[in-house]
Amino acid sequence: MSDFLLLVIFPVMLVLAEGALPEHKSSATAYEIVIPHYLTDQKKQRLTSTDGATQEHREDNVSYSIQIAGRPHILKLKRNKKLISKGFTTYLHRKDGTLNSSKSKTQVNCYYQGFVEGVENSVVALSLCHGLRGVIQVGELQYGIEPLVASFLKEHLLFQLPYLHGEQSACGVSSPDLFHQGNLSAGSTHNMNGFLANQRKMAFRRYKREVLPVTSFVELCIVVDNNRYREKRLNQSLVTQDVLELVNAVDLMFQPLNIKIALIGLVIWSDSNPIEVMDGSAGDVLGRFSAWRGKEKGLKRSDITHLIIGRGSFENGTIGMAYIGTVCSPTLGTSISTVNTAAAVSHASLVAHELGHNLGINHDDTRCNSVYYIMNSII
Repeated sequence: MSDFLLLVIFPVMLVLAEGALPEHKSSATAYEIVIPHYLTDQKKQRLTSTDGATQEHREDNVSYSIQIAGRPHILKLKRNKKLISKGFTTYLHRKDGTLNSSKSKTQVNCYYQGFVEGVENSVVALSLCHGLRGVIQVGELQYGIEPLVASFLKEHLLFQLPYLHGEQSACGVSSPDLFHQGNLSAGSTHNMNGFLANQRKMAFRRYKREVLPVTSFVELCIVVDNNRYREKRLNQSLVTQDVLELVNAVDLMFQPLNIKIALIGLVIWSDSNPIEVMDGSAGDVLGRFSAWRGKEKGLKRSDITHLIIGRGSFENGTIGMAYIGTVCSPTLGTSISTVNTAAAVSHASLVAHELGHNLGINHDDTRCNSVYYIMNSII
């Protein structure tokens, strides 16, 4: 029998103390204050190690009780043991073009994936490093959760992530053999349906002949531009945390295809951007980025290199672009996406869409009539 306390939940409407709001405060309008409770057998003890990590962070499978929309739910989570590849390296790209590399000291044993017990089409991707932080998908509703600043009661803010664009937008790709352009209005974000909400549905039967017989590992390198670095207050740890949360969610989306996304490298353009990311079209920026990647010999080889740009959309609402079927190409195995929200994980389905193109996956409009699939051109 599980030993846990009932959740305490207090609905609030933007009356929180200054400094207590989540980073998403610009996009969310209402919050619930919740206290997640770790569920453990009575025989187990809650231990604390010298680095502050609790017992549940050392377990491969954990459960939490939490209230969502006023109803109790249980999150069933499993540790993502292969979130990063062996030899994962962080690079700081300096103004003079040099790369300063270092082995990351960021805690990586506290990223989990799972589902909401008893709820169909539910998916959860969370960091448990310092409280619960990440995304909870329940049906077609997506929630963000993060610790409340300076809370002695381990309170968290739970908030529904809105559809900022307000309407559907279409993919602008004209030739599936060239590249992808995903169109959304400025400041928008994909919802995390698609692979996330539908991974347990029979609709995935269309992928049966495409699912790999054994797990295929894709080593991903994420490049964070200087705009995004400044948005994170020039804090390398915050950028690393942001990227790990993003990749943890993206990896979950590819599980139905037996594809594992693992982070092999993180590059931060710490001084300035070595290419122009604010001028020209998305295609122009993708071309510049691909040329930069091809010339940058100091980076470890990766299967795909993806650039995260801290800005709003390009012309015509384009927020992402990728070369199709170019995985493993040192130059063309590249893609880009724009992020202008505080947490990159809210754009996970956009990044997954672009990586899908890198892997050779085209749009599935003719096979799936739901716009909630990640590879649908109506995004």
